[in-house]
Amino acid sequence: MKKQTLEQYVRAAHTKQTADNYLYVISNFLSIHPDALKFQYMDLVQYFDQLTIRYPKVATRTRMLAAIKKYYDFLLHTGRRIDHPCRKLIIKRKKTAIQTQDLFSMNELQLLYTRPNRYKNLDVRDRVLFSFLLQQALSSHELAELNITNIDLDKGEVHIKASAKISGRILPLDVSQIALLIRYLNETRPAMIKAKTSKLIISKAGGGMSVDSIHAVFEPLRMLFPGRTMNPERIRMSVISYWLNDRKMPVEQVMELSGLKWASSVMQYKKIDIAEQSKLINRFHPLR
Repeated sequence: MKKQTLEQYVRAAHTKQTADNYLYVISNFLSIHPDALKFQYMDLVQYFDQLTIRYPKVATRTRMLAAIKKYYDFLLHTGRRIDHPCRKLIIKRKKTAIQTQDLFSMNELQLLYTRPNRYKNLDVRDRVLFSFLLQQALSSHELAELNITNIDLDKGEVHIKASAKISGRILPLDVSQIALLIRYLNETRPAMIKAKTSKLIISKAGGGMSVDSIHAVFEPLRMLFPGRTMNPERIRMSVISYWLNDRKMPVEQVMELSGLKWASSVMQYKKIDIAEQSKLINRFHPLR
């Protein structure tokens, strides 16, 4: 029995017009990328990112993606691959880029640790808050939802619950955090708590901190950065930008650390390289 060809596979599942369109897109794709058999998720993200210049309409690129997905469906069907690199890839409308120049550098964020609190217990608690923001880029909602059971000091991990917008994840604790958390859990938290709660972060009133009370911690810190927005959200954004632009982490790693669900959400933080952008534009629209 003859093996099914790509064309036979596509035509068996679609109308003549759709099959013709899919095969045309796949043929062009393979002529540009003969190594497409080995492509991974980010290779395809970059490919479609480049197509944005030539095909600005989302609908056009969505149809092209459907064709490329069919190609990888075929590879799975015939056993030439055991995974599908773009099954979860979708084309979304371009998001507005984050204004990274308005974010804080890591050196600036370290200044948060230098502002003393006249209340010893609050000083330790605030350092715990700051550490989760600067080391793991947690959101204020994630901070408010942290329970003592989410901290595993033996493994050096913090377990973050999933929310509607952010993926759940298990993140390593920094060495400096472990010592701080041991002190907080053994001394500071028991001294502050006034009502039974499993919440990790305790308010001045003795219960679990709400999102609003976490934001209130940053009100007096604005004097460190006059004229600039200082809150947990801006700190999270700054740390994500630091991972991507300063530490040069791969997009997939930033997604895993931050809980952002889409590569496009991470790419909003990418600082624009004017020279590289011009090169890309000239590649698809040469000035001749």
